[in-house]
Amino acid sequence: MKKNKKFILILLLISLVFSFLIEIFVFNYKVLTKNKKYEPKIIEKHDVTKDGNWYKSTTNKAYIIIKTDNKNQYVNKLTFDYKINRDLDWKTEYKNNNKKVTVINKSSSFTNKAIKPIKSNTDQIKISFNHKNFRIKNIEVNNKIYINLSRIIFITILLLGIGILIEFRDYFYKNIDKAFLLIVLSCGALFILVFPKNVYISWDDQIHLKKSYTLINNGDHSFSTSFKVLESMGAIDNLTFRTREEKLELYKSLNKLHKETKQDKIQTNATIGYNKLIYLPFSIGFIIAETLGFSFIGMVVFSKLMNFLLYVLLIYMAIKIIPFAKKLIFLIGLLPANIYLASQFSYDPTITASIILGIAIFLKMLTIEKINYRYIMAFVLAIIWASLPKAVYCPLLLLLLFIPNKKFNSKKEGCLVKTIIVIITTLLLATFILPTVSSNVGGDVRGGNTSVSGQLKFVLASPLSFVILLIKFFSVNGVSLALGERGFVDIAYLNSYISLFQSAAYMIALILMFYTLYAEPINKKALTPKIKTIFAIAYAGISILIAAALYLSFTEVGSNVIEGVQPRYFSPLLLMLLMIISATTNKKTKESKNNILVLLIPFGLLLLTMLPVVVAGRGI
Repeated sequence: MKKNKKFILILLLISLVFSFLIEIFVFNYKVLTKNKKYEPKIIEKHDVTKDGNWYKSTTNKAYIIIKTDNKNQYVNKLTFDYKINRDLDWKTEYKNNNKKVTVINKSSSFTNKAIKPIKSNTDQIKISFNHKNFRIKNIEVNNKIYINLSRIIFITILLLGIGILIEFRDYFYKNIDKAFLLIVLSCGALFILVFPKNVYISWDDQIHLKKSYTLINNGDHSFSTSFKVLESMGAIDNLTFRTREEKLELYKSLNKLHKETKQDKIQTNATIGYNKLIYLPFSIGFIIAETLGFSFIGMVVFSKLMNFLLYVLLIYMAIKIIPFAKKLIFLIGLLPANIYLASQFSYDPTITASIILGIAIFLKMLTIEKINYRYIMAFVLAIIWASLPKAVYCPLLLLLLFIPNKKFNSKKEGCLVKTIIVIITTLLLATFILPTVSSNVGGDVRGGNTSVSGQLKFVLASPLSFVILLIKFFSVNGVSLALGERGFVDIAYLNSYISLFQSAAYMIALILMFYTLYAEPINKKALTPKIKTIFAIAYAGISILIAAALYLSFTEVGSNVIEGVQPRYFSPLLLMLLMIISATTNKKTKESKNNILVLLIPFGLLLLTMLPVVVAGRGI
């Protein structure tokens, strides 16, 4: 034990030293011999007047030309303070190696400092304004060495993680649940730290943010100006905040606005329905953070962290409980798409984790002689949790009907339990079906010519056409929804960051998944042909329910296509699909002692997902 601690401590110190060296000599090498700030000389002004310490534009064609240091023409960053009354565009123009460079920048009205990357050898820079009331001062060329903390942490975790996984590979391969915790907690924390601390970076996260914050409040609720800013698309525009320093300025401004602005009352018109309980982890995070006096961004981060920890707990329990296929759950739980959403305002990952846990418990019950009622309760709660916002998953409760009655204390007891399960499933499905058929239900809240009731009438008028539409839809999209790229490595609205290697990362993840599936065949006594058939029927049925639900609620009435169906809705069913297509045998399989790839590849894919954001200097 002492030897292990000593190894980890030495590895940590080495990793920290290397990370600092890389930060200085790789990311700051161009300013190593310069390392200074200076105020450049203004050599030309057009439609610009001096107002105290400020330069004020008087027309929308105003500009300033600044001259850089003659001895040192390299410009790393251009910085200045500004004041404007609305978000607007402005332009920088300069020459880099005799080639003209024009960059359109944006400035936000609720921050007051611009820190724009130039990274060019140029003797002068033209700053053009598109607004007559743009005020700037403290114009500086910043060639100082800048230590980016997010890069330091990233490189440290990269080196430390690789070293620990290789050194203790036998232990982690045999204790895959511990390997999961090591990788998911280190990489998940990085996801929360490195990616933007705002919304519009994952599916409908601005909606989930508001619902999470208002969960425990009925009627009126107070929102600071910061919440309103965070909900606006301009607050996270990549053109507005190009550098980590500008992101920090944004977060600083949001913290200040939250603290100083009047809390505006808004009518939420909401009651705490059971379908909103899925937001409970986020809401608990907000409550704890507010109680402890966290800053606004601190509250947002802590809220995300609480939901992420629930995801980690559910997957960890699934790995511990399932009697086989532990490494499959390990790989599914560490897919970049799942970890990314788990670190954002999204309840989809906890739905995925809950269903995976439910399937793991079901397979466990098939392998034991007598039913443990704690397993039944855990199974029911896991599936119900996943079904709260999306009732399409509740038919999975019916899997309990296929537990042999001999596993209960008596046949009568088994029949009673199964009757209760049928009643619970019926009630959950009724919450989705009855409102649809009994009233005029609207469609998607985000707009469009959608209507659940109207679409249902259209389907009932021509049911055969709808069946044909479903067949066409799944024949074209079935494989991509079940095993496609977006379900494995998708990071929502930030996909452009990883576009260069997204397909390669997907193929690596897919190959590893299938290698693991067939390298360790499943015991036939647990996963019988009957259970595989039941899984296949359940998978097909829920897939149809997902498509039907999106056709009713998200697709325009009368459309001949189904809109809005995404791979994340099928991610909860991935373990079940792999069980269906798995190989089975009665023979015991041998554990591979050197299969380090099963440990390193998921870790590497998660770090690769973050790499472009880290290299670009963003993160916090």
